[in-house]
Amino acid sequence: PFSQILVNSLLKIQNDIKKILKKTLCYWVKPENLAVEYCVFKWPKSDWKNSWLSEIKSFLDNKQYSSFELKISGIQLHQDGCIIAKGFEDGFIRNIRSDLISNFKYLPNRQSNWAHIPLGRILEPVSENVFTQIKQTIIQLSNLNIGIENIVEAKLIHETRWYMEERETLYTKKFKI
Repeated sequence: PFSQILVNSLLKIQNDIKKILKKTLCYWVKPENLAVEYCVFKWPKSDWKNSWLSEIKSFLDNKQYSSFELKISGIQLHQDGCIIAKGFEDGFIRNIRSDLISNFKYLPNRQSNWAHIPLGRILEPVSENVFTQIKQTIIQLSNLNIGIENIVEAKLIHETRWYMEERETLYTKKFKI
């Protein structure tokens, strides 16, 4: 989990954007579900063999990853309506992701290439006026220094509903501090 300071900063941003969108159909990530994605092990329509879970756990048990600082700076709005907080770190997430992908050939090819925290998604078209306001707000927030978090663990999550609305933690990997 993130510190309450970071969560409060992210919730303020969500609320600022909600005020502009008003009754627009949106999905907002709940505070307890805010997270950074390291690696996707399975997309909803992909195959999965139960034996893979024990292989992944065993692999991670034998790894020594270091804790790291994640700087959260700026907000982006993507064409698909996804709103994210941008994360910056010194390659720790990319290295972990690459380590997993190179050792487990069955992992999906489609992976994020950067660190980010999903905040929500706009689910319907907006008026030109709302679009202009959102665009201006996103530009203002694009370089906002939101916070720094010390990341000391990763969790393997089985997500059964988007943005971790329904999930089960299958494994926790503590990082070397």
